[in-house]
Amino acid sequence: MGLGDMFGFGNKEKTVFRVPREVTALRIRIDGEEKENFPSLSRYKEMQQDARAVNELLSDIIRKKEHAESALKIREELKKKMDALALRINTNIREGRKENIPDYVENKIDYLQRKHTRDDAKTLFMELLEGSEEFKKLCSEGRSGDGGAITLVVARLCKTISALNNDFFKEHGGDREIGELKADTLKKVSELDTFCEENKARFEEQGLKATIASNVQSLRDAARALSEK
Repeated sequence: MGLGDMFGFGNKEKTVFRVPREVTALRIRIDGEEKENFPSLSRYKEMQQDARAVNELLSDIIRKKEHAESALKIREELKKKMDALALRINTNIREGRKENIPDYVENKIDYLQRKHTRDDAKTLFMELLEGSEEFKKLCSEGRSGDGGAITLVVARLCKTISALNNDFFKEHGGDREIGELKADTLKKVSELDTFCEENKARFEEQGLKATIASNVQSLRDAARALSEK
């Protein structure tokens, strides 16, 4: 006799197994939590209590043998789902601790607001990068008549730097990612400064030396404002 026959698992179930309503209710709650980006720790703890009651119910069915195989499958299914939720919650908590966000899971709205702020700052920073490349291209390929275009690009760069500073660096400077963007902004302005210093002779030949020097000073002034309180 095999183990399945010994415990009644090998026998074909004679009647249709009706899933207990407690199981259905728990499944619905688990499914709902699985759809959340940040499953709730408090709701998970509540589900654990329900899961224990459901587990006892299923264990009783298994002991009675008639629908043991179905009950065992459901018990294993629910265990896997609960374990997967616990893993996601614990991962979220660890990530939150890395970012020094207290009660990460329970304050997921606050986290999402932080993430939205970071994304907005990154979008603005990308505009800074694009404008920087446009500035370098105009300086490298331009002629004396292109001074106006260079000045317009630098004006946009200064406006972007100011927006980053006023909307993000001053307000959210304590956030690690925002702080990194501030450092990257200063680094980018420094790179543009170096680029212009290294190409002074070329700019003079193009008739753009004075225009570029004036605009680089505007960038320096914009960057200097980042360190002001």
